[in-house]
Amino acid sequence: MMKLKSEPFDMKKAGENSSCTCFNLRKISRVVTQIFDDLFRKEGIDLKGTQYSLLVNVFAHEPIPITKLSQVLVMDRTSLARNLKPLIQKGYLKVSSGKDKRRKIVEITSGGRKVLSNAYPHWNRDKLISFDLKSDNGSYGGLIDPDIGVSAM
Repeated sequence: MMKLKSEPFDMKKAGENSSCTCFNLRKISRVVTQIFDDLFRKEGIDLKGTQYSLLVNVFAHEPIPITKLSQVLVMDRTSLARNLKPLIQKGYLKVSSGKDKRRKIVEITSGGRKVLSNAYPHWNRDKLISFDLKSDNGSYGGLIDPDIGVSAM
């Protein structure tokens, strides 16, 4: 068995997140979420960017069991249930029991369809987003296109 050489923990190196892919992807995700939240708020649309994604996925797959929706979204059921709750409270989604009472089925309501149709033109117009992330190593510009992912400029 090969033994890995371990280095002593260095607090300074541990705090340098600019080269950490996981940290940078989460940072980009937060920036994009804020852009869409601001966009929808300015347009008077009662929806967050993350809620838009949930509505679109329910619309595309409805009626869909919560378990299947969690798989589509790569989300655990607990987080999904927490994120669905405000959409249900606003009347955009409804949850009903399936043939087996333990199975919950999610569907979009007419109110949900209306808010989606109002949000779509703004999402579609701005789905290609420029960003500029600053780091200690310099500035990184790029484009985010949800159809192809993240690409450097």
